[in-house]
Amino acid sequence: MPRLPGPVVAPLPGRPDRRRPDAPRVVRLLVGLVLALTVLPVLGVTPATAADEAAEPLTLTLDEVSPQIPARGSVRVSGTITNTDDVTWTTINLYPFVGTEPITTAAGLAAASETALDEVVGEREASRGPYQVIDRLDPGDTVSYSFRVPVRRLALTGQGVYWFGVHALGQDDVGRDDVADGRVRTFLPRVVDDTASVPVAVVLQLRRRVRYDTDGSVARLDTWTSSLDPDGRLGRLLRMAEGAGSSGVTWVVDPAVTDALTRLAAGNPPRSTAPTLTPEELDEATESPDASASPTPAQPQPTDEDDVAQEEPSGSASPSDEDSAPEEDEPELDAATQAAADAAADYLARLQVLADQGQEFLSLPYGDLDVAAAALRGRPGNRTVADPRQSTAADPSASVSPSASASASSSSSSSATSTPEPGETVTVEPDEDATDEPTDGPSDEPTDDPAARTAASYVPTTGQDWFDAARFRAGNLLAGTTTRTMPVVAPPGGYLSGRALRLLGNRETVLLTDDAVRDEGLRTDGVAPTTVSVAGNRVVLSASAVLDGGPDSDDRPSTLSLRQRLLSEAAVRSATVAGEDSEAVQPLVVVLPAWFTPEDPDTFLAQLDLPWTDPDALTEATVGGGGTALRRSALVYGRAAASAQIEAGVFTYAQRLAAAGAGLQDLLTYNDQVGSDVLDEALTDLGYGWRRRQTAISRAAFASTVRLRSSIGGVTISGPPGVTLSSATGRFSATVENTLDEAVTVQVTASTDADLAVDQPDAVTVAAGGSATILLDATALTQGVHTVRLVLVDAAGTPTGATVTVPVRAAAVSDVIWLVMGSGVVLLFGAIAVRLFRRVRRARATAREARAAGAAPAGTDHASQDRADEADQDQTDEHDQQDGPA
Repeated sequence: MPRLPGPVVAPLPGRPDRRRPDAPRVVRLLVGLVLALTVLPVLGVTPATAADEAAEPLTLTLDEVSPQIPARGSVRVSGTITNTDDVTWTTINLYPFVGTEPITTAAGLAAASETALDEVVGEREASRGPYQVIDRLDPGDTVSYSFRVPVRRLALTGQGVYWFGVHALGQDDVGRDDVADGRVRTFLPRVVDDTASVPVAVVLQLRRRVRYDTDGSVARLDTWTSSLDPDGRLGRLLRMAEGAGSSGVTWVVDPAVTDALTRLAAGNPPRSTAPTLTPEELDEATESPDASASPTPAQPQPTDEDDVAQEEPSGSASPSDEDSAPEEDEPELDAATQAAADAAADYLARLQVLADQGQEFLSLPYGDLDVAAAALRGRPGNRTVADPRQSTAADPSASVSPSASASASSSSSSSATSTPEPGETVTVEPDEDATDEPTDGPSDEPTDDPAARTAASYVPTTGQDWFDAARFRAGNLLAGTTTRTMPVVAPPGGYLSGRALRLLGNRETVLLTDDAVRDEGLRTDGVAPTTVSVAGNRVVLSASAVLDGGPDSDDRPSTLSLRQRLLSEAAVRSATVAGEDSEAVQPLVVVLPAWFTPEDPDTFLAQLDLPWTDPDALTEATVGGGGTALRRSALVYGRAAASAQIEAGVFTYAQRLAAAGAGLQDLLTYNDQVGSDVLDEALTDLGYGWRRRQTAISRAAFASTVRLRSSIGGVTISGPPGVTLSSATGRFSATVENTLDEAVTVQVTASTDADLAVDQPDAVTVAAGGSATILLDATALTQGVHTVRLVLVDAAGTPTGATVTVPVRAAAVSDVIWLVMGSGVVLLFGAIAVRLFRRVRRARATAREARAAGAAPAGTDHASQDRADEADQDQTDEHDQQDGPA
């Protein structure tokens, strides 16, 4: 069996090779160090001192605040205050403050969020004195605060978005002043007129890296269990959706994640080579070979949990026979597997409830395929992929099980020469023109010729193949549920290359950030249109500003910061604030980050449902949007995004993995699913989540490939040490041995020189653990020794790697030999005839001499003498016959 080369270990994208240091960077570091050690001490300032002077001694947080400023009533605010100083602070007075003027545009919000913390943006409300007093706060101590601010005491001048926050003024060992010793702030919208509500679509991302062990089971169960826990990331995400109430929610789901959950719920079984076809079904498939020429959507199959509710197949035991039929004891799961199974089953059931309540589910390409990276892997190959939006089953209660994943199409499983090799450098062409065509792959157009697609399984080769396989595999039913989905392409970062749009075929909705489109007059008052058309593709733009959070947000803003920025962006889009005729009145689409873990998941979405907002699903919120027509070159896809893509080497390892799975499936007689299951594993290796761990996933794919090829190597072929043909034609045998636990169907092909022909034998099925003898007819055209190489191939005609070499000696008989043998026979019978002739002549001569020697007396009767001579002649003839040849 040929050995795979080890994975190419290279520096990750964006990380320099430490063996070749960047000389200018080193010089800059040295210069900065010299300045820090010379100039700053002269000025009497050190970096630590400068940082300490900029920091405030009291640190405030906002843990909760009213979502908006109501028309009447109060604004509730609560949080914590921490003494980060090295001295004790006493009599700390807390005051609310509010902005002097409302912000009415998205551009104004963006500018306000960049305002320095110590800049004055509003007035303290001190008409009734401090709203709360903290008597003493020692260094390092933290206390909570909470109070209400009546709206009538706030100096509000109109509708829009206001600054709102809390100032802390305390006393230390130096004394007290009017400068705030700690402050915190956020945005609070005020929209009293609710005659025209703003559609708001919040998108949750059910994404996670999925990794499989070499046996096909889901790896790292402990991480799945912790993530599915109610306080884990996926658990909090589900709680947030459950707390939405009547608010519309849209899910963007990687089908590989719910597929993995289905596997976990079933006890995380390994990859199975057990029969999935009965002999009758196999015969039907063999009688109709054209049925595989054009693939059909994946037919949903019942999960393990649903099997008990399905109708029993014919011939199975009826319920009344259960007592008499022996029951198989299911293996008991270990604690870790059981915990993961329980968590996964509960999660899928709760997802189903949300779908039944009307929440929308959009499906990503299976495995969260890196679409931009796939677009660099060549043009389409010869394949046909069905539209995933087609109905997949008459029974809507059926769902796709992990073991019933259908192959994307039936194309040849041989490797393409256009596949990139590991370590290949990919050149990204930013801002492509719409008329450019990729040139780094085969140029054949798709064909509908059934003869061109005769293999039993499918191995993607080009980037178009990978995308089609991922989209086809995603289907339109969410694994483990009866939830209908619609296709979407939504990169986690919100950026997609223009080249990647060529893979889509105008079927999917594309969900990007508004920063992914060049402005060029597209925005109005800082608001980009919600929907645009890019090269014929419908693109929905989410508001990237929301992810910046409110003022003073960190790289990962808090849940409250995101919520207030979201409501503020909706407020400035409302007709009340922006004006009835303003072009800024657009639906607000917010895609929460994949890493988002809300602190208050049970209330986050429910607090977005205000009198002037209309939480809705993405499809409903953006319906009817015509969209400005843009070229592909309008998409922004920088070098940083391009350099982080899944590299060509990872695609190579994934292709080898898929080919090994296809080879195993084409070898097995009664299993038509293992190739599709392995293709699922290969697709998960090409997801966005592996961009920063490409070496690790390459090694995992390599290890799985080795294991699969080892299984294929369990079917071997052997032949005689030598064969001699006694004539121009002859027959010899070869033996196929199957060490696998399942039956296999194989065929033997022979390759030799032009002077020896070996007929192709029929395919043979070898039982599990058995062997079979195959007879081969050979015809020699010339004498001598010929080398015959026997190759074992599967049902698709792909070599399995098992070969044997047999020397054949041809000893053909010449026509000259037959001429010599015929001549010998003629000479033999000629010699016999000559000998008989001579004996007869000699006998007669002896008789005549005897008669001449003895003369007869006178008067002898001549008649009597003649009778005596005839008697002597008869005796002579009789003796001659006895002396003749035997």
